[in-house]
Amino acid sequence: MDSSQGLLELAAAKAEDNDIETTCIKADISSPCTWCTPPTRPIRPASSCSPATPSARLDPLAEIRYVAQCMKPGDRLIIDGEIFHAEQTMERNTRPAVRNFIWAVLESVGIQQANGEIRFNQKHDERHEGLHLITRYFRAETDLSATVVSQHIELQRGERIGLNFQYAYSPDAFRWLLTEHGGLDLVRVHLSPDGRFLTAVCKK
Repeated sequence: MDSSQGLLELAAAKAEDNDIETTCIKADISSPCTWCTPPTRPIRPASSCSPATPSARLDPLAEIRYVAQCMKPGDRLIIDGEIFHAEQTMERNTRPAVRNFIWAVLESVGIQQANGEIRFNQKHDERHEGLHLITRYFRAETDLSATVVSQHIELQRGERIGLNFQYAYSPDAFRWLLTEHGGLDLVRVHLSPDGRFLTAVCKK
């Protein structure tokens, strides 16, 4: 199950190459109904992979509870989170490859680079110490028109379009998110070789 059609097709193709029978579900993982709908619940114990970096484009405090509510005894959740570093986190989020990807999305609805600029902000989520929110938005420098699903949207100079966001965590905040907030037990936690991510295996 994934919200990305492209990733689903890639996973299905890899499974087919290895003679593994699969059922792929295109999901809106921002909806609690997705996690708790019966067709997504296998009869046998299951393992699920879920990025918290989202991913990361969702509220992690809400999402971890949705996932935990759907887990049964014997299930395992594999989830990772980006470790926050004041300078490195912003540098990775503002590098040219990221900007080019965002511009490709904007250009697909008719917004050109000459129309404005992409800006980034770093904020602290006051709901808990160690939760860091990285936001992105487009600021129009000219009056322009965007086209989304055949609908024309007029933007005036100075208006903004909010883009996707993501979270980064202190190690303590990531563990708090899974255990105290999400109600899960940690089976094991691994730090990536480059120190950027923590990956946790959790159970109910």
